This record gives sequence, structure tokens and C-alpha cells, in this order.
Amino acid sequence: MKVLISIASCLMYTKTGENQIARDLWLNSLPSNVEVRFLLGNGQPTEQQDLDVQQSWLDRGHRYQNNTSLVPIVEYTPLQDELLFSLPDSYKHCTFKVREGYRWALDNSFDFVFQGCVDTYIDVQRLLDSGFENYDYIGDNHGFAACGGKGYWLSKKALEICKDSHVDTWAWDSWTGSILGKAGIQLHDDKRYAAYPTIPRVDNNIITSHLNISPEVYKIDKAKEVYNEHRRLYV
Repeated sequence: MKVLISIASCLMYTKTGENQIARDLWLNSLPSNVEVRFLLGNGQPTEQQDLDVQQSWLDRGHRYQNNTSLVPIVEYTPLQDELLFSLPDSYKHCTFKVREGYRWALDNSFDFVFQGCVDTYIDVQRLLDSGFENYDYIGDNHGFAACGGKGYWLSKKALEICKDSHVDTWAWDSWTGSILGKAGIQLHDDKRYAAYPTIPRVDNNIITSHLNISPEVYKIDKAKEVYNEHRRLYV
């Protein structure tokens, strides 16, 4: 069984250390059948009209308005665990990168994808032992969809359903859940995918912790603190 851990990220995080801290702390020791890819955009505009994405962003209110800026097209040579797509790199356009990541996973014969963010803290061993292979779509129910910051699993069947679907919202987790729901793929609700201050501990069965909820700015010091607390409890 071939597994991908897909991380929604951006070029800025390649420079400021957020990607690297994830590599160093919780993505540094993986079985041979598990790969990691960070999803990046080079600033190229989308080929589709994204007026509905723009509207969905405006409907969200002022909470995310500081994250709307488009980065210019840049030249960047991706590392081995990075995928650089010809797409916008802004938070508002993240759904396009996630959809492209789904396509890449299918093109490269992955059986399951765990989709998370750069600030999704993961107990990798628990993640791989979680029983994800028994479901097409599993994560923490966030209304009608799995919460992207906490991370969720998709089977190859679910990826096929999503890969060519029209992007109509900035919220890639809601987009995924909506498409799958319309196709009859129900989310298996799993509360082991959590958010800070709940973290994986020796006295619980938590798998992930979403370290920051927007508009709070993600700082890698929190990742280090959670990692140290997590590992200390296991020693």
C-alpha cells in the first residue's frame, strides 16, 4: 500500500522555516511506502475563472482578509519533497494546489493520501496505525466536511472523484467534503484528529493537532514546544 502525506504550504514557508520544522520534528522517519510532498505555487494565475472563489472569500468576512495578496511569479527549484505547481500561491487559492496534489497522487499510483497543512502536527506512527485504509474519507467532522487543519484521509476512489471537480471556494477542506458528499462518499468522523491545545500524549489516542487557527499567525516556536512536550511524555 502506497501512502502520501500531502502538506498544503507556500513558497514563503520554504524561506521562513515552517516546512523545515515539520521535516525535522515529525516527518523525519517514515516507512519506505510513505512519502511526503509539500504543495507550493509559483504565482501563475489559474486557467479557470475564479470569481466564485473570490466571492467565497468575501463571504468569509474580514477574518482572512490579510491573506489575499498574490505573490509574483517566481523562479524556484523545488526540493525532492516539494511539488511546485503553476498556480497562485496565496491562501485564498489553496484549493487549486490541493486539487493538483490529488491529481499528482493519482498519477503516481498512491493508494491513500493524508491531506494536512504545514501546521498540522502529526504523530506519524499513530497516523499510520489509525485504520485509515478501511474508509474512503476519514477525519474530524467540521460541519459536513473533515477539518483540513487537523488533516484527513482520502482513498484512491475519493481522489478520482475530486480530481476534475470545479474549484468554487477558497476552503479546500469544505470543497473536498462537498464534492464527496454529492457523490455519496460519507465522512467517517474520527475525533482523534484534533486541534491545539489538545496534542498527542501518552495518556490519549490523539493523532494530530492543528497548531494554529487563522487568523493567528503560525510560529514555529509552538511546533517546537508541542514536539518537546509530546516526546517528553513518551520517554
